[in-house]
Amino acid sequence: MYSRALDGQGLDQAHALARALAAPEAQARLARDLRLLPALRTALADPAVTGDTALAAAAAQAIGAPGLPPIGALRCAWDAIAAELPPVLLGELAQADAAHNMQASAETCMQK
Repeated sequence: MYSRALDGQGLDQAHALARALAAPEAQARLARDLRLLPALRTALADPAVTGDTALAAAAAQAIGAPGLPPIGALRCAWDAIAAELPPVLLGELAQADAAHNMQASAETCMQK
């Protein structure tokens, strides 16, 4: 993770990393190797995505999705839910415990 206080060579390195990760080739590699949707809408048409049934279905949904709203509190809530929901669905965490964790996480996030 990079700090906001970066300057000089550290900032240049951070920009270079961001450019490298945002390149279409890198996005396709992430899709292929990690089975994650690329962040670039244009990369959704890459064969690494279209050739994978699950990624192709997710890409079809992503194309029509409105995206995350730029409201900090909602992002905090969604991030908290995303972190706690998988263990609930896998039967590894009680729903009440997950709800408590989600609330605490969202409140902590909003205080930042």
